[in-house]
Amino acid sequence: MDTNRENFVPAGPAAVTLSAHAKINLVLDVVRRREDGYHELRMVNQKLELADAVTLEKIPEGIELSCSDPSLPCGPENLAWRAAEAFFARFGISGGVKIRLEKRIPAGAGLAGGSSDAAAVLRGLGRLYPAENGADLFAREGAGAPVAYPSWMWRLGADIPFCFAGCSAALTEGIGEKITALPGLAHGCIVMAKPEISISTRAVFEAVDAQEDPVHPDADAAAEALRCGDAAGVCAHFGNSLAAVTKAWVPEVARLEEILMRCGALGAQMSGSGPTVFGVFENEADAQRALEAVRESGLAPFACVTRPVRH
Repeated sequence: MDTNRENFVPAGPAAVTLSAHAKINLVLDVVRRREDGYHELRMVNQKLELADAVTLEKIPEGIELSCSDPSLPCGPENLAWRAAEAFFARFGISGGVKIRLEKRIPAGAGLAGGSSDAAAVLRGLGRLYPAENGADLFAREGAGAPVAYPSWMWRLGADIPFCFAGCSAALTEGIGEKITALPGLAHGCIVMAKPEISISTRAVFEAVDAQEDPVHPDADAAAEALRCGDAAGVCAHFGNSLAAVTKAWVPEVARLEEILMRCGALGAQMSGSGPTVFGVFENEADAQRALEAVRESGLAPFACVTRPVRH
């Protein structure tokens, strides 16, 4: 008999389901390209109520992955799979997991859907195998600010530490591993709009690296506005170093921003490397009118209204 199966004793619950929240960049500043090829960033990130559902079930050995989106891989190419693999290797665990992804966040959208799924897998595995993971993974939650997450985590994906962290918003620095928790946007609704095309993040960063005078938005000012609960102040300091490149390739991005602002958004901009555009609205009624305008434009097959996570 297989030794792992014979000795398999469930220390934690048999299964857990977690929400994997979408992320938007209120500010994304590409500070510089490092010699090792990674980019040093300063971002102000906000989690949204828009979320995938990630269900993990403990099994004796191995990794099994299924997904509601048939276009996404269900093997080692999927970041959720690689996160589980890294967890078992990091903590020397001989058990396994069955993962089910119910996708609501569009893929290739600049919303960290894959990273959020991976972070949820790490959190869920920490619950399924609580005795084995020790203090390494979760002790950081109350360790002060900024919290620095380990290299084995951020090497999987630069957005994973923020998605993993228990805060609704944060100033994120370095390669994405330094997280300073911030209060989330205090009120309002977010309209999301994604054009049909998807963008290569690598290609966008390479184009930004070639720019002579890239944009450097003020992350500190946006972070301070969040601390003060000033949504209009946050929006006044929106900025994304990657936006000019993506807008040149995908003109729908600028047109969607214009629609959202014309409909009364406090601010609108592209998230991540795009092409998703979001707008911040003071109330549900204004947000719904903007959503209808986006749908009537035909520029964004995916569009929805959501809210910022607040805690």
